[in-house]
Amino acid sequence: MRDQERQEETPQRLEQLGAGSGAADVEYEQFMKAKEVQRVMFQQENKTIVHQCADTDIIEATTGSIACIDGNQAAAHVAYALSDCAFIYPITPSSPMGEMVDEWAAQGLINCYGQKLSVTEMQSEAGAAGALHGALKAGAFSTTFTASLPGLLLMIPNMYKIAGELLPCVMHVAARALAGQALSIFGDHNDVMACR
Repeated sequence: MRDQERQEETPQRLEQLGAGSGAADVEYEQFMKAKEVQRVMFQQENKTIVHQCADTDIIEATTGSIACIDGNQAAAHVAYALSDCAFIYPITPSSPMGEMVDEWAAQGLINCYGQKLSVTEMQSEAGAAGALHGALKAGAFSTTFTASLPGLLLMIPNMYKIAGELLPCVMHVAARALAGQALSIFGDHNDVMACR
């Protein structure tokens, strides 16, 4: 019975929203034009396009250059482009991510939102996670970087708060082995799976 009522309501609701008038098409075109302008401004400011997709006009762009980069640099590019602020505590092997983001912010590079990223170096991984939680509560698109041992494990209490409050968050993790007897620099996902 309710499904039938919903089906009868749908054309009326679509008409009220202006779906048949083409108003949504105009708004979509304006949105896409604004995104294109933002993309062009980002390319002019940063000069390097780091992208791998089926969108060949981005890859074959005449301005800028295409670069071969490692995982730390790729994560740093994405984090810088899509974040309002970042909280870092550089520790090997994730140090390059935080250092690159900090350097780009110091140079005044703008991100996709047309602003410079706010980067704050904290006293520990726990401090970085706490500051991240606070920024997320304030509504900022925030990120952090860690190397797992013991960084990710120190972030667990704040991760519970972030997840429990359903806050959107990205933590860039250079997953490193948890070693019982000695420090290890090899890659391993045990810590990531423990947090999962």
